[in-house]
Amino acid sequence: MKSKSASLPSASDPHSGGESVLRSPDQSPEGTTQRTFRSCRPFRARKWAREYALPTEVLTASAGTARAFTLVELIVSASLMSMILVSSYICLNAGMHSRKLVQQRSTTIQTGRVAINLIAADLRSATPLSEELEFIGMDRQLGNMEADNIDFATHRYTPTKRSEGDWAEVSYYISQDEKTGQNVLYRRRDATPDPEPMMGGSKEEIATGIRGLSFQFYDGFEWFEEWGDAEGKAQFMEFPDSNMSGMPEAVRIQLALDAEPAKPITNALNSVEGTHTNAAPPMIFETIVRLNLAGHRWGAGPTGSATRGGDDE
Repeated sequence: MKSKSASLPSASDPHSGGESVLRSPDQSPEGTTQRTFRSCRPFRARKWAREYALPTEVLTASAGTARAFTLVELIVSASLMSMILVSSYICLNAGMHSRKLVQQRSTTIQTGRVAINLIAADLRSATPLSEELEFIGMDRQLGNMEADNIDFATHRYTPTKRSEGDWAEVSYYISQDEKTGQNVLYRRRDATPDPEPMMGGSKEEIATGIRGLSFQFYDGFEWFEEWGDAEGKAQFMEFPDSNMSGMPEAVRIQLALDAEPAKPITNALNSVEGTHTNAAPPMIFETIVRLNLAGHRWGAGPTGSATRGGDDE
């Protein structure tokens, strides 16, 4: 005859058939207090097991062994996070600075190209300014900076009035802006012939942030720093130099601009004296222009010939 206790299912197997028996922890197997539950209700069985089957000492030990972050771990984590954030900011700032620098350099290059091409275009169509002053090129200094200027006439002019022709007096010179302290390149144009060929007309701003403007003049044999006789010295010379009258064969133009024009100059006096706060070296643009009407004299027609200064007429 088989024992009934052998056919009872195990208490640890809730899915086995029949009913399982769980005893309270404070009672012995021989005790009379028992509670049964059906295996088809595992949730209620687990809940009752948590409430009654497990000893209090086990629960207390499990809660005491739970770990958390220590102070050292928190400090190390915060330090690493700070380093990552600072590195990200430095990379982003460097990228923004490089983008701004590229934009400034692009603006400077475009300004220099436009300015030097404008001067070259006027010089290619240059013609005598007046009978006494055909072409004037002065070697000037603005502090320690080269600030040459030229005065001539050109046929590169579009009339705006009925009394005007395709002729105008042109001057290129540098002057300092009193508000910003930057050196500015100006062009003066006067389409009305008058006894003062180096005055009158209107001026327009060509470029800002000038670091230097230099002109050199070629007579066919050598280069000169100046051209023309604005002070009238040739009349006291028995054999005037070839660069004191007439027009040059070619002109070399050298224009220097600030590489970072958007950076303000803290001291305007330093800019005049040639000491710039901008650490970046200037961007230099240079070209040589041939004067197509170099052999013409005042009053000569388009096909008329003329003698060079210093030759016998």
